[in-house]
Amino acid sequence: MKSSKLEKLEELKERLNIEINGLENYFQNDNPSLVVANHSCLMDIFYLPLAIPEDTVSLISPRIMYKKIPERQKLIQKYLYAMPIEAHGGINYTNICLEEATRLLCNGISLNIFPEGAYVPDNSVVYKGRTGASRILYGALVKGVAVNLIPVSIDIKEKIIDLDSYDIENYKIEISILSNINYDEYFQGYLSSAAEQKIRNKFLHKPIDEALKSIATRLNKPYSYNYIDLYPKNNVIFQDGTLISKDIANKGEYLELYRTELHKYSTNLCKTLSRNRK
Repeated sequence: MKSSKLEKLEELKERLNIEINGLENYFQNDNPSLVVANHSCLMDIFYLPLAIPEDTVSLISPRIMYKKIPERQKLIQKYLYAMPIEAHGGINYTNICLEEATRLLCNGISLNIFPEGAYVPDNSVVYKGRTGASRILYGALVKGVAVNLIPVSIDIKEKIIDLDSYDIENYKIEISILSNINYDEYFQGYLSSAAEQKIRNKFLHKPIDEALKSIATRLNKPYSYNYIDLYPKNNVIFQDGTLISKDIANKGEYLELYRTELHKYSTNLCKTLSRNRK
């Protein structure tokens, strides 16, 4: 039986001029999936999960989730199971988020993520993905959980006027679920290169590179081996919308608060999605 989120996303789909291809490529086996996609605008966070035939947790910016913009928060709560990936607070916060995302995969819950890490404003290229997605993937594999790695291309056929808009625009959109990525060789290379960080990093990049290259091919766009520029916020946003500067946030009390809040939040997600599968 469909969950309420899937039903709401189905209703949203009916309001959009959207075409979804490749559903036969989405594995409906006992393994969770990590779905990766290109990123053009804010509305991608809604376009992607509505194309997936099961509940997924959307790994998105905490500034989108927690910033006090009531209408946007209302849409996220209505349509998404979302969890933050904090990229601006330093390695401690990134690791906390990646650990909790890995825990979701290990509990059989599928995730979706945008590895480029930011919108691609001119929408003319697919940029190199960052390694957070691979760290989540490999983290689950190390714990013995097999994961499907599924690339999805999002092709918005018209020029986007406001990248941050969360109005439901009637753009013409084509979403394609592509063939699964076979990453076994890369994972074995990652395991065997533990003492050689440079080689290990290469194997961290490989599966996400392959996924995003397949997306670039589908979109008929070049794949860049450079990262898109990110603009550091130098702060951390907490669940109540409070912003704390990066230096202060990396003191123990704030780290522990963030860890505790996120663990509780992801535990509730696990319970909710486990009930939905029954």
